Amino acid sequence: SNGNAFYSCVFHPSYTNLLVIGGYQSLELWDMVNNQIMMVQAHEGIIAALAQSPVTGMVASASHDKSVKLWK
Repeated sequence: SNGNAFYSCVFHPSYTNLLVIGGYQSLELWDMVNNQIMMVQAHEGIIAALAQSPVTGMVASASHDKSVKLWK
């Protein structure tokens, strides 16, 4: 973790060992098998919510910057 507060987390629908964590402006992707973290700059505000779809294999992130983004 980068020390930021986390506001939401979901398991990635296509990669069951991957936890997606939403914090302040970034997503952290935590590979629980290899204990590795990758950070992705995602929004200009706090990421308030995450949702995942097993049908599409996508994750959605919603932010206080008034945007929703879809991730594959």
